[in-house]
Amino acid sequence: MEPRTMPAYSLTDAARCIGAHPATLRSWFKGRSYPTKDGPRRSPNLLVPAASDALSFQNLIQAHVVQGIRKRYHIPMHRVRDALKYLTESVGNLDLLASEKFYHDTEHLLLKVENRLISLSERGQTVSETVLQQYLHRIDYGKDGFASRLHPFLYTATGQLYEPSHIMIDPMIAFGKPCIERLGVKTDIIAERFLAGEPIEDLTADYGAKTEEIQEAIRWSARKAA
Repeated sequence: MEPRTMPAYSLTDAARCIGAHPATLRSWFKGRSYPTKDGPRRSPNLLVPAASDALSFQNLIQAHVVQGIRKRYHIPMHRVRDALKYLTESVGNLDLLASEKFYHDTEHLLLKVENRLISLSERGQTVSETVLQQYLHRIDYGKDGFASRLHPFLYTATGQLYEPSHIMIDPMIAFGKPCIERLGVKTDIIAERFLAGEPIEDLTADYGAKTEEIQEAIRWSARKAA
């Protein structure tokens, strides 16, 4: 089975990886019920999970893209929902969210098909190629054009994005667990040793790491536990 499509992350782990609340991811992948004056109604899922109880790396990328649209560019959720519905109707699935052909700007959700940018939010209308890709630059794409590695964002105590990219999530390395990119060492191992009392200087020496790599691994694990 292709590692990128194998179930590997719980909803909670995936939410931590992309900086979302678990309840948000649950609603995206499972749908949600909500009350109305006429009784409860159910909102359908936006995305399709790899398994009933787990998400794949490809699901993680899809959620990262939706999270970027939602938080970074303030595109209304109803527009995102309409766009993903149109994408499913047009292509048959949502795999292209994890493709380098996917783009977005502050007004539209855009998909590049045969050198044309199609506006999903306008139901297929062709638009100009003036797009913002600041969020998607955290994704590395493989030779097949689909996401192969994610550099997750960190957040400061004030909620601002912290953008160094020493940490990676790669389904081919450490079973897709967050690692220091240059070394392939899992962030959890670094954090456990640090919390056990080992100084950063000793950890950098043991792994041949840079100080900022060790610090970011510790920062990542502290953010995971939040």
